[in-house]
Amino acid sequence: MLARNGLKMNQIKFSHAYYKLDNIAEQYKNENNTPKLCKTAILLEVFTKNSPDLHSAFVEYDTTYFDGKQIESYKLPTGPLLILLFKDWKGNLFTTVRSRWGRHESVNMKSNSKGVTIKSKTTPVDKYLYYSSKRGEEFEIVFVEEK
Repeated sequence: MLARNGLKMNQIKFSHAYYKLDNIAEQYKNENNTPKLCKTAILLEVFTKNSPDLHSAFVEYDTTYFDGKQIESYKLPTGPLLILLFKDWKGNLFTTVRSRWGRHESVNMKSNSKGVTIKSKTTPVDKYLYYSSKRGEEFEIVFVEEK
């Protein structure tokens, strides 16, 4: 999906149809009753929190979904977290919790008389910097199959 400026739109991906997304997902279910793609939402704010500091009521709100047979809860990552606050196209607010730190892998290939050497380097990435720079921007809400 393209943003209004013609560039590729930001995306926020969900692996399950969480109850918190009911107002969004129910309008866009396919013939198998699974959400495929929803409209968009605006990222309003980014909060930081450590996983032990989250209240159990918030964790329940943020992680509960129905897998087709029973109610399940997604296991949140531990450590430093980001809480992203979104407003959907109807004005409903919802959050999603993400790990604060991601990893970026870079590959460096060098050629010498002995052949090609491939070195891979993984560096930590602070996702707070990315998401905080996207506040006020529109995100496409996408449901993806969990791997």
